[in-house]
Amino acid sequence: PPVVNTPPVVNTPPVVNTPSTTVGNEFVCIQNNWYKDRFIHNENGDIEVGNVQAGWWSAQWKVIPVHSGWVRIQNRWHPDQYLHNQNGKLEVGKIQNNWASAMWKLVPAHNGWVRIQNSWYKDHYIHNENGKIELGPIQNNWASALWKTE
Repeated sequence: PPVVNTPPVVNTPPVVNTPSTTVGNEFVCIQNNWYKDRFIHNENGDIEVGNVQAGWWSAQWKVIPVHSGWVRIQNRWHPDQYLHNQNGKLEVGKIQNNWASAMWKLVPAHNGWVRIQNSWYKDHYIHNENGKIELGPIQNNWASALWKTE
C-alpha cells in the first residue's frame, strides 16, 4: 500500500470532550474555568495548576473507571502516580487499590464543565480559590472549582 505523508498539525484548537467521553484510554488535559489558561500538572513534582507547554505529559491525565461512576486520575508522565488526598491534602503519587482518597467523580455542572469530587470526603472538591490547587468544601458559584477535560 502507498505511504501517505500528512503535514504536522500546528496550532489546532483542542477537541473538547464531555466527561462521559473522556473516561477510558485516552489522555486529557484538565483545564480550570476561573483561569482558562491554567491546567492541572505535576511538571515540578508536586501537583500544581498553571500554564503548561503543548505536549507536556505532566499535564496529561487518564480518567480510569473504578466503580459506580467513581474514577482514578492517572498521570501520563509518571504512570504510577494518581491524584489522591490520603495525607489530608491534594497530592499526586503512588496509591493503593483500596484508597477511597484516590477516587473521584466528575460531577457535571454546566456547558461541559465539571466539579471533581473526592470519594473519601464527599464534600471536598478540587479547586484553586486561594491561588493554588487544593481540595476542600466549595461554594456552588466558584469558577475555581470547575474543570474541563480536553
